[in-house]
Amino acid sequence: MSASPTELVAQEFVEKITKAFEFSINKKAAEKDSTIFENKVVLAPVAVYEPAITLGMGIGAKFLFKPKGTSPETRTSNLPLSVLYTLRNQFIFESGHTVFFNEEKYLLKGSLDFSKFPLSYYGVGSLQADENKTEIAFNNILVEPLLLKRVFKDVFVGGGIRYNYIYNTR
Repeated sequence: MSASPTELVAQEFVEKITKAFEFSINKKAAEKDSTIFENKVVLAPVAVYEPAITLGMGIGAKFLFKPKGTSPETRTSNLPLSVLYTLRNQFIFESGHTVFFNEEKYLLKGSLDFSKFPLSYYGVGSLQADENKTEIAFNNILVEPLLLKRVFKDVFVGGGIRYNYIYNTR
């Protein structure tokens, strides 16, 4: 089934916008050597709204790469990062990663997060009164690497650790 002219125009528009935020890191080396993957960084502004955090603004980036020595069939690895600051003086740094090693025999997934997060707490349930409001704050660090080995075509098995540290609780 082929795409309609409207769908094609919309796809081209999205691709043009995406290209404006995409930067090659090693374009010249990749053009000279076909075995080198063209690593890229995609940047984008981030804006969010949620009642608990109000308005948040920041920047997001995604690093797209292949580890040295991987075959062309190996999927592209990625390292997304985002930094966000809200009108409630909340700071959030999030990073996840998915790294595919040669021929996808191994997969490294995980996250690294930090947040400084003051917020209002009203109690349990959705019908709490405003006079129950309590201000709380905490800092949080999360480190979560996971190494997986492919055992079948699309089946990976492995393990990892999860380190979650909450401190400066007020």
